[in-house]
Amino acid sequence: MVRSSMMTRRSFINTSALALAAANLPSQLAWASISTGVTGLKNLVPPSMLIGAVVDRWQIEDSRWRPIILNNFNLVTLGKLKMSYVRPTPDAFDFRETDWMVSFCHEKRIAMHGHNLCWNANNPQWLAQALNRNNAANILTDHIHTVMKRYAGSITSWDVVNEPVAEWMGRSDGLYRGPWLDALGPQYMDIAFHAAAEADPKALRVLNIAHVEQGGEGSDKARLMTLRLVEDLLRRGVPVQAIGLESHLNGNYSVLSTRSRSSFLHNLRQLGLQILITELDIDDTQLPSEITRRDAIVSECYAEYLAAILEEAAPSRVIFFSPGDQRNWYDSVHQAAYVRRDGERHRPGLFDSALIPKTAYNSVAQTLQSYRT
Repeated sequence: MVRSSMMTRRSFINTSALALAAANLPSQLAWASISTGVTGLKNLVPPSMLIGAVVDRWQIEDSRWRPIILNNFNLVTLGKLKMSYVRPTPDAFDFRETDWMVSFCHEKRIAMHGHNLCWNANNPQWLAQALNRNNAANILTDHIHTVMKRYAGSITSWDVVNEPVAEWMGRSDGLYRGPWLDALGPQYMDIAFHAAAEADPKALRVLNIAHVEQGGEGSDKARLMTLRLVEDLLRRGVPVQAIGLESHLNGNYSVLSTRSRSSFLHNLRQLGLQILITELDIDDTQLPSEITRRDAIVSECYAEYLAAILEEAAPSRVIFFSPGDQRNWYDSVHQAAYVRRDGERHRPGLFDSALIPKTAYNSVAQTLQSYRT
């Protein structure tokens, strides 16, 4: 994922700030999170808010991960619902992994968020060759109907369209280039949301967006283009109900409130839309090598961003994309922008590779508890 340019450079914090943050935690909360990681993040927020994580089957089957998930999260994002996973050929669907996860979540009474139904990236190889202007609408509608109807009543919210805006791609409207846009134009979003409303009217329909969370010219453009897009969709009667803020945050830049972001979120809420945080983690690619210092900066990022967005947007869901450092997605991206110069692994999560809670866990717990009280 390409990052927009940002102008405000973060000031690195020192380890004394980390010690102060830990000292400010209520003693019982600090002890629970540091000793076992079972504070229970889901228990620290109002009943109207869900705390989730992107979780795969391997984590559920890991005897160390399983209690962490059950104790902390009351929502799971099912990321293996992308078309590239569930539709290997034009005529075949493969739901084995998702069926297993849905069964587990039902058993444990965990809510589910579906990711995603339509994206101009991460599609099966056959799609680009198969699509044309005559069949694309039917293929998209059939895909959404098939997937959503299978899980109607189980998956309560969906990223219907993922990352529609990519201002760096150079279109005047800022839209993300790809097969759906090429075949159908911007109306592919109309088709997707109407199909989703038909397939499961009770599921929350989310437009999942990126690069609008921090400062800088690129993010300002993304916010402007996104707001313009949302207003146009609603004007056309497209049944968008919520906006998902991906929130892959660059730890080297400020995450504090800006006038531009506050105005953007205010305008979205004035349009009657819910706000969700859907993919929260911290990109530490440019942060220092020294672990304590790096972890302290990541911890501060989580706390500052959550405090700001909780105040500005009252999100109904907060979902962590990288709950742990183990097998985190940054380590698998080989673009130069995501490769640490020191060759070290990334540490974006709340738990380290040994599943020990990090300072980030404590800062998140403290911020969520402060919001509740």
